[in-house]
Amino acid sequence: MEFLNPEAFWALLALLPFSYFLTRRSSSLESLFAPEIFAKISFSRQSISRRSRNVLMLLAMSFVIIALARPVLKEGEITVDTTSIDVVVGFDLSASMFSDDVYPSRFALAQQKFDDLLNVFPEANVAVIGFSSQGFLVAPLSRDFHTLRFLVEHMNARSVSQKGTNILSALQSAENLMKESTHKALILLTDGGDTETFDKEIAYAKTHGIKVYVYAIGTEKGGAIKGENGMLTDSKGNVVITHLNESIKQLALQSDGAYLRYSLRHDDIKAMVEDIRSKFKSHTRKSDTIHAYQELFYYPLMLGILLLLLSLISLPQRRVHG
Repeated sequence: MEFLNPEAFWALLALLPFSYFLTRRSSSLESLFAPEIFAKISFSRQSISRRSRNVLMLLAMSFVIIALARPVLKEGEITVDTTSIDVVVGFDLSASMFSDDVYPSRFALAQQKFDDLLNVFPEANVAVIGFSSQGFLVAPLSRDFHTLRFLVEHMNARSVSQKGTNILSALQSAENLMKESTHKALILLTDGGDTETFDKEIAYAKTHGIKVYVYAIGTEKGGAIKGENGMLTDSKGNVVITHLNESIKQLALQSDGAYLRYSLRHDDIKAMVEDIRSKFKSHTRKSDTIHAYQELFYYPLMLGILLLLLSLISLPQRRVHG
């Protein structure tokens, strides 16, 4: 037998100062009065003495403390196999992601799609990066989806948004996070940037075994970019119109990933998740060994309650003097 919470035994030390006073033969109150006076104000004796009753209470508290220490019998060990896929989600934080051709903005829709992704991909280990002219870490690989949602929801993208979309920096950031991973998936929530060819990015993805999945957010018609001081304009004062760059599709397809145009459906990103599952087949990773125990705490707990009830039932009654 062993105890899972042995620190609870420190509470037994707190009982030691009381044991002396509770188990004394005579009451300190009795010494203050003459015998004939004390007899009139005392309680009638029961079948159990005051000292015995106090001992019962001490034993009751001791058994409750033993129960809190959680005595158990070790029954063996269990090795649990879990499945997981390492996925890095990259948010395009360039200025074009605040275009108004997608309501409420391309970036806001990307945040919504991230939440949808977590809902349909519970077995994933997810990391989050942001990128514009360079990439940076938002959250390392984690299964704490509550924290991931909070970080993405409160991502202050406008403070880091810059001109240019460096997809290669996103790939490099993803590789740094998944160096030890057997299977690597990078999901890009982006409008594609303004690059026509992605030869360097394709070569990097193939060299490092990264499958790139592009969730393209934007329209061919394009839209203006909302800034803090109104619509973004060029040097001539004309409103800048940014369009969806579908050239990024070649990066997704040639890295054995997938390309998906945005929609307002909540389940559209599920198709991308299913593709990742089918290609990676949820590689198995053994978790730490789990010890199996038989709980015994209820035995000392029931005994403690029984002793406490016995001590309370034996409380003396007030004498009635004529």
